[in-house]
Amino acid sequence: MEQNEKYDPDESIGYLMGIADRYLRQGLREKFKKGRYNITGEHWHVLMYLYLNEGPKQKELALLTGKSKEAIARVLNYLEEHSFVVRVPAEDDSRSKKVFLTTKGKDYEKKIGVLAKENLTVAEKGLKPQELKIFKKCLRQVVKNVTS
Repeated sequence: MEQNEKYDPDESIGYLMGIADRYLRQGLREKFKKGRYNITGEHWHVLMYLYLNEGPKQKELALLTGKSKEAIARVLNYLEEHSFVVRVPAEDDSRSKKVFLTTKGKDYEKKIGVLAKENLTVAEKGLKPQELKIFKKCLRQVVKNVTS
C-alpha cells in the first residue's frame, strides 16, 4: 500500500482472512450445536490433528496447531475431561505428555468430520478446483511469511 493511500479493509488480506475465519468458525459452531456436539471449532482443530498424528507430545501438538502451551493445555483439559483424549507420560521424559484419542474421540471423527466438510463445502462454493488450489497455495505462503 502506498504511503498516502487510504486503508481499504476490502483490499486487506488480514481483514478478509479474519472475516472469513470468523464466519467459518461461526458456521462450524452452529453445525456442532445443532448436532448437539458439545465441542467448539478450537476443540475440533486439535482433534483433527490427533486423527492425523497418533500420540504426539503435547508440545508438538501445540506447534502443529499454532497454539500456545497454555491454550493447548486448556483445550486438552476439556477434551480429557469429556473423555475424547488421554495424556500419558512419554517414554523418554516422564514430564512430557503424549496425547492419544480415546474410542469416543475416534468415533467423533466420523460424526463431526462430516459437519466440518459440509462447512467447507459452503465456503468453497463458486470456486473452481484450480482457483481453490491457487488460493490454498497463497494462504500457505502468507502463513509461512508471518511465521518465519
